[in-house]
Amino acid sequence: MSSTSSGGGTSQLTVDTQLNGGGTITGLYTILYQGKSVVATGFSPAQFTVNNGQTYGVQVSDYNQYHFQYWQDTGSVNLNDTVTPTSSAAITAIICNGPPGTCPDPTPVNGVTFYAHRVQASYWDPCFATACSAGTGPGATMYFILCADATCVNVVQSGFANERGFTFSGLSPSTTYYLYPEDCNACHGSSHDVVFQNWGDGSTVRPLAVTAGTSLDAWFSCTNGCA
Repeated sequence: MSSTSSGGGTSQLTVDTQLNGGGTITGLYTILYQGKSVVATGFSPAQFTVNNGQTYGVQVSDYNQYHFQYWQDTGSVNLNDTVTPTSSAAITAIICNGPPGTCPDPTPVNGVTFYAHRVQASYWDPCFATACSAGTGPGATMYFILCADATCVNVVQSGFANERGFTFSGLSPSTTYYLYPEDCNACHGSSHDVVFQNWGDGSTVRPLAVTAGTSLDAWFSCTNGCA
């Protein structure tokens, strides 16, 4: 949720949590921050007093088998939501009762969401994420860039994804963008490379033309047996 400043004063920001598929869940640890500084914390439904026109970050933490999945108003899967309040408002974090990949994926609103997966092989863990439906991974991510053109000369946004996904938000619904999944060459100083293999539909086109509202999967393999 974001808006334009309408002046000073304070408002109340409420952060609710709801289970994917319906039902309310409460008591999840919620953090309000500005920049790198924590402003306040609470447990959902958490209510914070905020300054109108100032930008805040909001984060809802996982607890046991309950994992943050996406923000209801935007469909963004990014754990950190940016809020610039001008009046009292509420935002809702959708929670999955199970690890990433267990619950149906959301549809991004004015955004593009992408997920990074590992091609299953004996030489590495089944997941990038430490918690996902295929098993426990090392906590790694892959780098993606969103470009304004097919040559990727003009980069619009960039970010990292694993099985939890990442959303490039605030996109124009009438614009075609190009999504490029980067390889990780000599990953972490090792002799192996982690390379893009294909999209979920089997296509190997890179960068891929995408529009707002798209959600897709990218699969990666590892060279040299990940030795």
